[in-house]
Amino acid sequence: MSNNESKSIIPKSTVLPLALVILVIVFGVIYILVDINAEDKDYKVFDVVTPLLALVISVIGSLYVYNAYKAQQEQIKIQKDEISRNKKDIAFNRAIDLIYKQLETSKVRYKNINKDKFLRFLDYLMKEPRGINNEFIVVYFINFADDILLFYITLNNEFTIYNDILSELDTPERIKLKKIILNNLDTDLVPLLMDVNENYKYIDSNEEWNVKYFNKINLLKKNINKLNEFVFDFDN
Repeated sequence: MSNNESKSIIPKSTVLPLALVILVIVFGVIYILVDINAEDKDYKVFDVVTPLLALVISVIGSLYVYNAYKAQQEQIKIQKDEISRNKKDIAFNRAIDLIYKQLETSKVRYKNINKDKFLRFLDYLMKEPRGINNEFIVVYFINFADDILLFYITLNNEFTIYNDILSELDTPERIKLKKIILNNLDTDLVPLLMDVNENYKYIDSNEEWNVKYFNKINLLKKNINKLNEFVFDFDN
């Protein structure tokens, strides 16, 4: 039995036979009842039975039409759902294709970044003991600002392209493809960015350095936040 039949009031294949059975039974019952009383009253059997029979036929016909209408509406819904799924599948497959093509270019650009300087900055950052004001962290961020910005700006430019590709997909599909992008670009990228975020919070808490190096810190903040939106905020 199809989905259409199971969700309509009466399975379409049984409507006509059932209607005929009901019609015969009703006609027989009415005929017998009228015939029994016809002898006591001055009227003809068929004069009484015919209007009643027409009413029964009308009800059965309405039921059949309504059942056919419900089946048709269900079929239309199934077709719409199928079209929607097909569109999503096409969009997902297209996005995968574009992403793998773009990754070839992104990997080349990523390698051209002076990642060694960025890693050295992180290495210094992680080895230093934490002081009371953690000013050394701010100093490192300022001293390595150009290298950090190059790293983040390059990635932000690349991820802007991927955001455009992912924009037509639903959140679950975007999450899957973001993970593919990040893992293919660099499996160590997410841990590196988490280390930066862990230490970057000390800059926000240091008002003196924020005032002294406002332009550099503001530019750093803008690019770090933008990259974090792509890498860590999977709702976007």
